Amino acid sequence: MTNFNSNWEVINLGFGKGWKVSNNKSGIYGDLNTSYGRIGCMIIQEAYAKLLIMLSVSCQVSIFDRLFPQLIQTEFQIIMNKSMKSIIILGGTLLVLGAFFYLNHQYGLLSMAGLNGKGLPAKTVKGSLASAPPISKTSTDHSQWTALLKKYVGDDGKVDYKGFLQQKNKLDDYLNALSKQVPKNAWSVEEQLAYYVNLYNAHTVNLILENYPVKSIKDIDRPWAKDIITIGDKKLSLGALEHSILRKMNEPRIHFAINCASASCPKLLNEAFTPEKLDEQLEEATRGFMNSDNNGIGRENLELSRIFKWFKGDFENGKLVQFIEPYTNVEIDPKAKIKYKEYDWSLNGSSEKSVIYDSITYRT
Repeated sequence: MTNFNSNWEVINLGFGKGWKVSNNKSGIYGDLNTSYGRIGCMIIQEAYAKLLIMLSVSCQVSIFDRLFPQLIQTEFQIIMNKSMKSIIILGGTLLVLGAFFYLNHQYGLLSMAGLNGKGLPAKTVKGSLASAPPISKTSTDHSQWTALLKKYVGDDGKVDYKGFLQQKNKLDDYLNALSKQVPKNAWSVEEQLAYYVNLYNAHTVNLILENYPVKSIKDIDRPWAKDIITIGDKKLSLGALEHSILRKMNEPRIHFAINCASASCPKLLNEAFTPEKLDEQLEEATRGFMNSDNNGIGRENLELSRIFKWFKGDFENGKLVQFIEPYTNVEIDPKAKIKYKEYDWSLNGSSEKSVIYDSITYRT
């Protein structure tokens, strides 16, 4: 028994039974397992100290502060240490999850990781398209897209967006037709590739038209992360179409076929890609880009588009010289030094000023 003033005493009821506090003068008492009147009580087991600090009416100091200062301090530190660890772990987890959801919303991390294909079919090119299996009987009409491209896109790839706006209703009709003709597993790889490449380019043009006038596609909010594409009952973004479908089809030349509406991008071909001509069109697009101002090819020094830096693994597993050399007239040293050019994100229109960004963007 411990007496901590003339009126109060605390009695140990025995191992495992807890404690009792009583007031000799007023007759008020209470088990620390329960609470009576104006006395706050709590079990303090020898094996596991449960703490509760309450004040009585006549005793204006904490019972436990008077009786067990060292015990309280030690137990409080243990509890606080455990609590702080839990708070830190929980806080860190919430911070990581919050950052992930923000970045996925803003930049489409799942799409960039190739995890957002929405279950759409994407066959893999085995070997080369020239040796691909025969084309199936499926027919997707891309003639309307070809008519628009021939009218508003020059041989240099520059786009007359002001003119395009005058016939945006026809572009809408083409996109609606594509959305209703959902790709099937039965389609040949050429048919799937032609469909997805045309879909990407047409939606990119449409995105610019819906925000025109604009100096750069990067001035548009989340251009590659918004779900602006409809295929059947599925919605996906330009980033998902590129990273989760097209890049998974094992055809590196698609990087020179899809257009991001920017000056440093491969030029927009002024005709639609078709299954019958796809291999020939991809060769033309790749060769044209390799020998354009976007690249500087020398025997011992290469100045390349940043596309080769951003997507290096897509080109012969990173063996850039091995991929590039067949498209040039230069015998490149396997140990040639490589530098990457700045990327001009200004709009690929006929009268747009340069907007150079040195940083990696979503599409990259």
